Amino acid sequence: MFSFFRKKPEALPFSAAMKRVIGASRIEAFRLDNDFIAVPHFLLAMLREEDATVVPALEQLLVSPVLFEYRLATEVMGLRLTSKRISESSSLPLTLEMETMVQQAQQTALLLEAPEVEALHLLLAMLRQPGSTAAVAAGEFGLTHDVLVTYLRREEAGASA
Repeated sequence: MFSFFRKKPEALPFSAAMKRVIGASRIEAFRLDNDFIAVPHFLLAMLREEDATVVPALEQLLVSPVLFEYRLATEVMGLRLTSKRISESSSLPLTLEMETMVQQAQQTALLLEAPEVEALHLLLAMLRQPGSTAAVAAGEFGLTHDVLVTYLRREEAGASA
């Protein structure tokens, strides 16, 4: 029977690397002269994050991080929602697409029984939506959700062997 009082699952905490990606995405938005934070900003932050698992995964899948970064940066460079100049101390809004991706990253981490939400969970969530900005840009480099999942399963099998 359906219960109106069913508790929502508790949100998982973000890992330290994921928190750095979140902070770096804001910096990327300012660097590209944007007044919002969107999916490309998070992807650019993942590429710049040195200890994240995203860059090694991309390199193993033969996706050039430099070309991928250029593709993402040219997509959003100079886009603004308002003509007002914003200070670096002001907060930037997330796009609705990005909010959805963060929620899906939480769900992905819960499904994988991870203790924390990692940047890789966010990348999986981004690639799962075929029409998303991330999926379209990554698709140009041959990176899809299925390719990344296959890679991760191979890595997991290699680590457990």
